Amino acid sequence: MSKILTNKISNMMTELFINSISSSTNSVYYITANKHTAYASGDDNVPTPVDSVNETYLNYEKELIFGKKISSSDAVKVIARNDWVANTRYDAYDQDDSTLFTNRNFYVGALNGAEYCIYKVLDNNGGALSTVKPTSTSESAINFSTSDSYKYKLMYKITSDQMAKFATDDFIPVYTSSNVVANNVAFDASGAIDNIKVISRGSNYVATLDGQFNADDIRNLIPTIIGDSTTYRLNAQAASNTNFYTGSAIYIKSGTGAGQIKTITSYDAATRVIRVDSAFETAPSTDSEYIIAPRVVVRGDAASNTLAYANVSSNSSVTGYVNDIQIISRGTGYTYADAVVVGNTGGVTNTAVLKVVIPPYLGHGSTPSLELGCKTACISVTFANTESGFVSTDNDFRQFSLLRDPLFSSATFTIANTSGTFTSGETINQVDYKILAGTITSNTSNSTIIGTGTDFTHALSVGDKVIIVDSTETTRYLTTVQNVTNATHITISSNTPFNTSLGTIAHASILATAVKSGNSFPYLTANNVQPKFVIGKRLIGSSSGAWGNVTAIDVQDKNYNSWNTFDNRTRIAYTANSGMFANDAVVYQEDISLSNAYYHSANSSYIFLTSDKGPINANPATPLVEEGGGASYTLGSVKYIPDIQTGSGQVLYIENSSPIPRSNTQSETVKLMLNF
Repeated sequence: MSKILTNKISNMMTELFINSISSSTNSVYYITANKHTAYASGDDNVPTPVDSVNETYLNYEKELIFGKKISSSDAVKVIARNDWVANTRYDAYDQDDSTLFTNRNFYVGALNGAEYCIYKVLDNNGGALSTVKPTSTSESAINFSTSDSYKYKLMYKITSDQMAKFATDDFIPVYTSSNVVANNVAFDASGAIDNIKVISRGSNYVATLDGQFNADDIRNLIPTIIGDSTTYRLNAQAASNTNFYTGSAIYIKSGTGAGQIKTITSYDAATRVIRVDSAFETAPSTDSEYIIAPRVVVRGDAASNTLAYANVSSNSSVTGYVNDIQIISRGTGYTYADAVVVGNTGGVTNTAVLKVVIPPYLGHGSTPSLELGCKTACISVTFANTESGFVSTDNDFRQFSLLRDPLFSSATFTIANTSGTFTSGETINQVDYKILAGTITSNTSNSTIIGTGTDFTHALSVGDKVIIVDSTETTRYLTTVQNVTNATHITISSNTPFNTSLGTIAHASILATAVKSGNSFPYLTANNVQPKFVIGKRLIGSSSGAWGNVTAIDVQDKNYNSWNTFDNRTRIAYTANSGMFANDAVVYQEDISLSNAYYHSANSSYIFLTSDKGPINANPATPLVEEGGGASYTLGSVKYIPDIQTGSGQVLYIENSSPIPRSNTQSETVKLMLNF
């Protein structure tokens, strides 16, 4: 048995990850700056990160310094960067090429003006070197050719700002151009043929005939010939064999009627007169130049057929080989096809072999991330100096990480319009809710809710959260729907803690949760706080049913900033110091083996520590001492613990680097590439 995970699953996982950042109901992600102390091996020898329980779970948060939340505008899909370089052979797209997404040489990028353009190579001129840079910026063009006979499709364009934020030497962002998609729809690009490859050129095909009509070559103007709108006379260079051109194509390449192609149904060598299979929609005139060449017949499941002809050439060793295929009308709706050369083939002894290249569903450029084999997400976040005073610019850091769904260790909510009393230790929920039609009856003896004028069947599903409210609107209960019996009866997860008739029921969406730890009106302090609480939404206690509206949020000693940043250093007030701690020094209280940390920095009021081991207490009677040094600090009585709850969150990515210094006037842009 053999198996393979296709590139599509990598693309799907990349998209799911990007979407999980974009959706407010999903996970919260932070880019973190970690580790201000030197590596054990020294900073000149940056180690490879270790994926162990200790490094990514048990002790991970001890080396966190600060983090910044990732917004939806900070994450995009990216693909390998492949800048166009002159005199390089690029691969042409082929639906059967299993190496497309590994070699990634079938598309190129080029800077044209202020925009970086991504082009898919549709035809590489038989594997020739590319010598002419693609420069078209038209999103409405079906495709275009350069003078070196390469054919391209513009997939999308990237602005200079997008390049600056997400591009690296190795990756470029992927976008879908709405203009390209709309153009594909307008021109019915689904299953339209852009390229027919010549696999084997064959030989002894008769060369093409070029000409221009004279006045008496056209239709019934031909002397002594009774003609009509399908009758034309060729020039004096035409073949001397009757029916020589039968089955071939005549294409009007310029002048009146340009772009039309017809099939020749008969040829009289004595008069050089041909007849075509049907009248031209726009009749050729004396300025019309034509070419007669072998016709290419494409056979497949088309909704409309491809029309094409073969250019024939000769050299010193081969006479009359098929050089390339000129597609005049792309057709539509192909999912499979083959092609053969017909007409002008009387002397052929070595038949040309062609291959029809089938485009992706909906046409090239409709789904760039799939078409170009995207399997990598880029997260790009800038630490903008102090982030308005919320993160440190003291000391350095030497590690980045991606942290998913951490909990904050403490937050204080200011609440108003309260009802009831929150219970210490209960889960508090911030909710959006919608009061449903009708009234309900419930009691403490069973878990059945009976409605009057309700429509539970359409309004609720199993697993939904609901809020039961008594008729006086003073008592509430948050619970879960276990069963929807009919429009007027549901079962909830447990009996309501109160009896009510003419009560109401609301469908609730849980926005965020935390655990109440203390304080009293108008303040509510909580721990294990999801960083999703917002100002202006309601809180409800899971067991008490207490109710209140959030008017302000404080995180530790900091004002709320939409959970945009966190500071994971321990902060302890001090009243005096003797000397100054050295950067990154080990400091301790009383017994270094039981109570120690790394010194990060200090300001005029607080000393900041990381990697606490054992209790370092805000105790004025027990100084903080530097290991092996003479400096010490007399501590005050105020201590703030790290913002992130120990053991919370999932470490998804770690990257080690050389030390990165910080300052109040410096910003650092972090670009993480996650390959799926």
